[in-house]
Amino acid sequence: MSSLRLRLAPLLDALYMGLLLPAPIYCFWQILYVLITNQFLATAARMPTVFLDFRKYYSMGHILYSNLADHVYDPATQLQFFNSYGTAVPSQTSYYSEYPPYFLLLLAPYALLPVDLAYVVWCLSSVALASAGLWLLGKTCGLSSKQVLVLLAGLLVSVPTWQSLMLGQSSFFLLAIIAIYCWSWLKGRDTICGIAMALSTIKLQYIFFLCMPVVAQKRWRVLAAAFVCEVLLLVSSALPIGWKNVVGYPFVILRADRDNAHDTQFHEILVSLREPLTLLLPYSVAFLVSMIVVGFSCFALFKFWRQEPASSHPSPAAGGLPPQNLDSQPLLLACTVTFAVALSPHTHLHDCVLLAVPAALTLQALSPVRALSIQPVGKRVWHLALLLYPLFGWVVWALFSRVPLLKFSSFTLFNVFLLIVAVRIAIAHRPDMAQ
Repeated sequence: MSSLRLRLAPLLDALYMGLLLPAPIYCFWQILYVLITNQFLATAARMPTVFLDFRKYYSMGHILYSNLADHVYDPATQLQFFNSYGTAVPSQTSYYSEYPPYFLLLLAPYALLPVDLAYVVWCLSSVALASAGLWLLGKTCGLSSKQVLVLLAGLLVSVPTWQSLMLGQSSFFLLAIIAIYCWSWLKGRDTICGIAMALSTIKLQYIFFLCMPVVAQKRWRVLAAAFVCEVLLLVSSALPIGWKNVVGYPFVILRADRDNAHDTQFHEILVSLREPLTLLLPYSVAFLVSMIVVGFSCFALFKFWRQEPASSHPSPAAGGLPPQNLDSQPLLLACTVTFAVALSPHTHLHDCVLLAVPAALTLQALSPVRALSIQPVGKRVWHLALLLYPLFGWVVWALFSRVPLLKFSSFTLFNVFLLIVAVRIAIAHRPDMAQ
């Protein structure tokens, strides 16, 4: 039976792709049609959430070129520029943006272009950088060029990718950064790893998890590089917006989170453990419990990494991973990223593109059929879960299209399931931890 299944693998894989492709092709055609017909702002006026995040970024980029740059985190200023540059119909709602000061430097070049062209360049540049990062990581972890292309194809046809592009989100930039963080960690490029760790704070909620390998393995050079890079980023961003905004940024985050307390839609569209907590508990209590969960999960990650022997890194000329680290280091990095996605207090559906990093780190087969032969059972379940994630997403999207709570909760449950499988594999991989 096993040999027959392997002989039929190409046919069955083609059938799987046939089931998967219609929905994303239709969705991407919608985006393309809007751009071809120059209906970017008109579409945004009919459906206010379409391209929403990019319109926020674009208007904030224009704030930097104005005489109101020092008011970049003022809700009234953001709304004024959003209505001037980011939408065809004036909005009465302040779509507040609380990204860190140095993220604004990334936005500035895009604001020099017309909004529809800027959106295209934004999406293409972010996807290109993420693809390059995953290519480096996948090749370092033993995937062939064909396998990396299959991995990228699976990523591009997934619901999180479609959501990220429809919103014009920054998730693909973060995916590129975390892929480079993992690649440089495995290659022993501590300075690059530190720079990537500093840049990952464009979404600050994930840095707690990314710090755990560094501290547990005592890779102080990574931490030093991250600190120096972060300081340089903050100094650079202070030039256009002033030190008041840089120093006061923590209060910006608190204000944004306080505003979300009254947004019931915000509670429903989270896809991390915080979603059910926020629905079941008062907002402040749910936030406190969520942060406690983050603390315990970081402690668990620290323990995993602390019990991992310090890696002996190859010289740049060696080109590969040291044999003893072929399994354990990528596995623990995959576990770290999965912890971040499943338990972060602020994970949205578009952030699930980050799960492409654990896939690049650990997948041995890019075929669901061939994955059925992988041993032990835990790794088989892990492979199948990651490989079927795109199809799962579109099935959920179709079944619960009119019930947002069930639609997003399904991803929350799947992400937690992935985390449980990852932890079980990590424990099984180290007999001393299983005792």
